[in-house]
Amino acid sequence: MERIIITVALMMLGMITFVIVQTRRNTRLLVERETAEAEIRGKQEELEQRIRLQEQLEEQGRLLSEALDEAEQASKAKTLFLSNMSHE
Repeated sequence: MERIIITVALMMLGMITFVIVQTRRNTRLLVERETAEAEIRGKQEELEQRIRLQEQLEEQGRLLSEALDEAEQASKAKTLFLSNMSHE
């Protein structure tokens, strides 16, 4: 009878040990997953910031191009005006 009790106790101890090992493994996996997800969120935020910066640069480039066109038109108008003034 004692032998049966000891055998059952050892089996229960083995099962408890297995559950503890699995729980620790699962906890470690969850921590690794949470860490990976945090890294992904950080990279996504960085990418979104880069996209916003790229859009701002494109807008500034467009505005500079428009300003250059206006300056060239003003320069041509000034040249034409001065040319007409010198002929009069």
